[in-house]
Amino acid sequence: MLVVSTVPFPPPPPAWRDLNRARPLTTHASHLITLVFICVRLDSFIDIRKCLWRSED
Repeated sequence: MLVVSTVPFPPPPPAWRDLNRARPLTTHASHLITLVFICVRLDSFIDIRKCLWRSED
């Protein structure tokens, strides 16, 4: 089972900050993956289609 923590991630080391500055898509992909994990985790409470529709806004 996937567990999504609601606690913010610790600040990334300088190397990761430089990588994210050079490749911002990496950060966006991580956020999208997190959204998908949350949607899957809440699937028993929220319709997955409704969740995906909201994430497109």
